[in-house]
Amino acid sequence: MSVALEGLQEDGYRIGDLQALRYDRNVQPFFDGYLGKLYNLCAASKRRSGDGILTALFGGNPPSNFDAIVGYLAQRPVVVLGEWKDGTFVEAGFCFPIITCGTSDTERSMFAGYGFFKPYWGTPELPVLAMLGLSYLFQEFDLKAIHGTRYRDNVLTWNFTKQFGFKEIGEIPHYQLRNGKLVSGVVTSLDRGAFERYVENWLVEQYRAASPVEPIAESVVTPTATILEMPAPAPPPPAPAAPVDFEAQLPLSWL
Repeated sequence: MSVALEGLQEDGYRIGDLQALRYDRNVQPFFDGYLGKLYNLCAASKRRSGDGILTALFGGNPPSNFDAIVGYLAQRPVVVLGEWKDGTFVEAGFCFPIITCGTSDTERSMFAGYGFFKPYWGTPELPVLAMLGLSYLFQEFDLKAIHGTRYRDNVLTWNFTKQFGFKEIGEIPHYQLRNGKLVSGVVTSLDRGAFERYVENWLVEQYRAASPVEPIAESVVTPTATILEMPAPAPPPPAPAAPVDFEAQLPLSWL
């Protein structure tokens, strides 16, 4: 088990004001009928037209209508991703199991879905919230891997999810609906070990950013000159005396 994921679990899958919370209609900040709110947020998250992110998220299974989506989510443990602002939980998105393979007595993996609402698209909070949601699924369901599917042309989803360690592993033909016709679904897979390394590296980066190490200035040592008292130099030896020319030195009267 990863110490990093255990740490997030102990912190309630919360980092700062961002948190992943399992939906329970009997527990605040949720309420009876809350899943209908998630449906409306999905439908309102449009780029130009259409049904928001409903088709991209559910792929036609179930149909993208209120009763079908709310009934589908009610049968699953939904993990809501959001931000606390002045004591109010603001929804940014959610994730949920589609199908789980294995039991509590065996190894398990899961196909999961996720969606983020338009106000949070492109924000720096998005990767952190996704990390918290993935951490919740891996830790609470003791998963070895999480799998997902997407439309081939949904490049934004691929670019976003691969940062966590997802890898493309193939396609399922005739898998999901688009305009009433079945099209292929691209399958991506995230191994638990790869995701744990992502979380550990992310936490280390956050720690370093919060506790920068000041560079240590190099100390410059000025060499101290040692002056030694030297004895005064001895005077040079006297020049040898020139040979005496006695004849030159004799008085002329003596010659």
